[in-house]
Parts: sequence; C-alpha cells; structure tokens
Amino acid sequence: MAAKVLIDTKALLRDTKRLAAGLKSGGDHEAHQQAFRTAGKIGAATPGRTGALLATEHVVQTTSRGVPGWGVTYGSGGRYHYVQNARRKIVKRGMRGCRQEFKRALDALAAREVSKV
Repeated sequence: MAAKVLIDTKALLRDTKRLAAGLKSGGDHEAHQQAFRTAGKIGAATPGRTGALLATEHVVQTTSRGVPGWGVTYGSGGRYHYVQNARRKIVKRGMRGCRQEFKRALDALAAREVSKV
C-alpha cells in the first residue's frame, strides 16, 4: 500500500538563502578587514625615513575571474620601490601568516552564520 508523504522544504530554502547571504556579506567584510591587516603588516616592515614608500600602500577593491574582493597595492612603480622591496623582502614579510589568519576568520564567520540558522 502506497502512502503519500509531503515534506515542507520552505524552512530549508529560507535558511539556505539566509546562510548564503550571510556568508557573502560576511566574506566581503572579512576580506576587507584582512586586506587592512595585511597592509598594516607591510607598513610595519616598510622603511620609514621619509614615508614616501609607505604612502604608496593602499587597500583597494579588486575583481578576480569576475569575483569581487580586496587587495593591497604597494609601490608606485618607481625604481626605489623595487629596490627596497627586493632588498628588504617587505611584501613577503607582510604576507607571512595572512592566509592562515584569513582562513581562521572565515571559519569563525561560517560558524557564526550556521549558528544563526
């Protein structure tokens, strides 16, 4: 004997949309915050005799493969910037630990958003 069973998926769909929206919004916020943290690390490693090199550092909105995000620009293309960067490994020092830091921030975001559902 066959029985008819109805499953209401409205709550699942609603919560899935809420989770996706929270991850998208929170992910952009976390990326923006990580760009500022990374810029701060690069800035801390930048020689500061005149401040000219540090003044070239900016957090900017970017797009990669159609996906918006945030990044850090550094150096205006002058020879001085390349020499300083090569000699002091400023960017490499500034990037140290950033991937792990960003991953931890995104893991925490995911946990917060899932707990809201």
